Amino acid sequence: FKADADSYLNIPLIRERLRCFDPGEFWFLGVPQVAHSSSGAMTKFASGGAGYLVSRALLPKIGAWAPFCLLELLQHTGGVGMEDVSLAGCLQKWGHIAPTSYIDSETEAVTSEAAANRTRIAERLPVGAVPAVPPCTFVVHSVTPEELAVAR
Repeated sequence: FKADADSYLNIPLIRERLRCFDPGEFWFLGVPQVAHSSSGAMTKFASGGAGYLVSRALLPKIGAWAPFCLLELLQHTGGVGMEDVSLAGCLQKWGHIAPTSYIDSETEAVTSEAAANRTRIAERLPVGAVPAVPPCTFVVHSVTPEELAVAR
């Protein structure tokens, strides 16, 4: 699992959610987004901010593809760029593997205040109510420092 340094991770819950995925299959899980290059090409990638993960079975493949992907990255960008976009491009080119979303964007992700106002996540639950989360779903959202104690 890879997430940005300022991300809060609930490791026991991640471990529980991962039981839903066969580690022997190729999984590239995350919150898919799209990056646009200056040439107009689009890359669907799993955002590093929300975190992404690859399955145990996929790791040896990534190890085999990495030298080619790194060489291409150095040739095209001088090694500069977003690692999450670069990894997604590598997996797509060499393995034809696209990111699979581990969330339901209508109920579990807040990517901006505007997005929150367009989704069901903006609905208020009654006091004491616990939102229903499917057992194989990861919940991803922004947390302020004040909310961190509640997230634990």
